[in-house]
Amino acid sequence: RDGIRVSGKGVSTSTVRLIDSNGKVLPISTISEKQGLLRVTPLSPPASGIYILQLEQQDGRKRMLKVMIE
Repeated sequence: RDGIRVSGKGVSTSTVRLIDSNGKVLPISTISEKQGLLRVTPLSPPASGIYILQLEQQDGRKRMLKVMIE
């Protein structure tokens, strides 16, 4: 598992959260690979299922993406 790659202009590594179906925020490592591309890696292997990846942009807007982990 290489993690989740996501593009997001104006998103810093400190404003990314991975949330499970119960609303629990999972501990993650977020690395800025290059301009506008982030790699998000859970610190412990998550169970299979649907998760929400929440990104907050510099202007305060939030984006939420559904992510399926197998």
